[in-house]
Parts: sequence; C-alpha cells; structure tokens
Amino acid sequence: MATLSRKTRERLKAELPPAASISNPVDILGDAPPERYEAAVNIVLEDEGVDAVVVIGIMQSPAFIPGKVLKVLKDAKVFGKPLVFVGPGGSYSDRHLKMIEEEAKVPSFKTPEDAVRALKYLVRWSEVRRKHCVR
Repeated sequence: MATLSRKTRERLKAELPPAASISNPVDILGDAPPERYEAAVNIVLEDEGVDAVVVIGIMQSPAFIPGKVLKVLKDAKVFGKPLVFVGPGGSYSDRHLKMIEEEAKVPSFKTPEDAVRALKYLVRWSEVRRKHCVR
C-alpha cells in the first residue's frame, strides 16, 4: 500500500471528521455522504505516490446514494489512475456492483482481496508489456 504524503494527510484531515482515518487505508466512516467520498477519492488520487485506488462502499448505508456514487467514480477517471470499487454484501450489493460496472465503467468486486488481486494482475500485465513490447 502506498504511504500517503504529508500534504495528502493534511488535506484529508481538513475534509474528514475527526474520527476518520487519514492514513492508508483511509476510512471516511460508514455515514459518509457522497461529498465526503468525492473529496477523499480525489485527494488520494492527486497524491503522486498513489498508483491506484480501491474504493469500498457500504451500499446498505442510508448515506449510499447510487447516482452520486456513480458520478464520483466517473469524475475520478480524469486522474488516469486505476480505480476499482468494492461492495460487500448480498443480492442488494450485487445489483449495485453491476450498475457501477455498466454505468461508471469501473471494475467492481465483492471483497477487497478480489479487488487487490485484480490490480496485482493489472500491474503484472503492464510490467510484461513494458518489458517485451516493441514501441
């Protein structure tokens, strides 16, 4: 996991509630409205030491608003870094994971382990391409 820069941690501290975790992994708390998701995701993606982000959403939370989460995920693409979404849970989560993949075009997983495994393979693919492909 990346070590977040001092500047990133300071920005997160200014945006997040006192009980939130501002080191990696960042925890914006279960009551997080979409604006808090957006601020945290964007701040972390702006950190030059961060190569990819795993966003975990608790879709059963009353604060989870699918349309706004889709917007946050779509807007985060401007940073050009891999972003994946994790939504643990049952069939309710499954429906939202499918929607996130189809509408935001963001790979979605049921567990953080699956998301990290996918990113590992993406990194490996990139390394092999860089090593063996003629430019």
